[in-house]
Amino acid sequence: MKIKINLLMILLGIMVVLQLGCSNAAKDNKEPNNQETSQEEGNKDKDIEASADNDERIINEYEELLFDEGVSIADIIQYIKDNISQASIETATMMVERLEGEQEYYLSSLEEEFDSEKVQGILLEAMVGGEDYKDPANIQDEDVKALLNKTFSNGFSIDTAEGYVYPIIDYSIYEEFITYIYDDLALYYMIMVTEATKPFAKDAALLISWKEVIDRVLSTEIFIEEFGNSTKARLINDLHNRYVRVALYGLDNTLLFDYETKTMDEEAKVAYETAVDKYTGSEFISTLENFMDLVAKNDYILNDEVIKARDTIVGY
Repeated sequence: MKIKINLLMILLGIMVVLQLGCSNAAKDNKEPNNQETSQEEGNKDKDIEASADNDERIINEYEELLFDEGVSIADIIQYIKDNISQASIETATMMVERLEGEQEYYLSSLEEEFDSEKVQGILLEAMVGGEDYKDPANIQDEDVKALLNKTFSNGFSIDTAEGYVYPIIDYSIYEEFITYIYDDLALYYMIMVTEATKPFAKDAALLISWKEVIDRVLSTEIFIEEFGNSTKARLINDLHNRYVRVALYGLDNTLLFDYETKTMDEEAKVAYETAVDKYTGSEFISTLENFMDLVAKNDYILNDEVIKARDTIVGY
């Protein structure tokens, strides 16, 4: 029996998404129950005033932090951890979004520090030697060790591609904040956590299963449908289009259809047919179903008809 895809079936973090409504509601004042006394009603009014006072304090302190040149991103992260539970959902969302903005701004200067022969040479030597190049304890050079410590403490991680080490935002730090912010931002950060902690590709090779490719297409599609007016909609739409293309083409070193035989990858075939059978209510699944019907008609061989069909889907 097919089941309809909806927000509660997001394939990146079902349990987290299920908790969003409850946790956000918990920040609002609770409705009185039958046993609530007049004293409790009075306490509620005081709680509302205290909440407003907290918000004003938090906003003012946060603004001071952001404009203080002596304050690091690590300090900002710690401030959010210490105060987000006392903030309204509006203020909590503002703090988290501005943290991301600070990280995006700082990333370019961090990239410049990594873009040196010394840093690259030491980190790549550690990696080739079988050491955990992300662990500062494995690095003897004090300057490079200090750079790694600064990178990690400020909410970044590092990765490699084609023999080059570079910093990235460590979105896993946002997991701690998602139950305090608006649902669209919470889902956006869950998607980005998955992107950061389990990259889909490296060196033109797929690092996740074909099933996971479908999962990511669906999670981004759900975001676009549910939160089309979100400030993050364009970013997620770009990510969605990238995953759709990967689903239909693969990558240079992980092709959907074998380069020599033109035959469809068997694992992809099983994953796609399972997804088509399991889900409905998705524009992409409908498209995939039509595509798989065409591929099956052509004995799962990449011929001109199949090429034309998938080029049409991705807009080539």
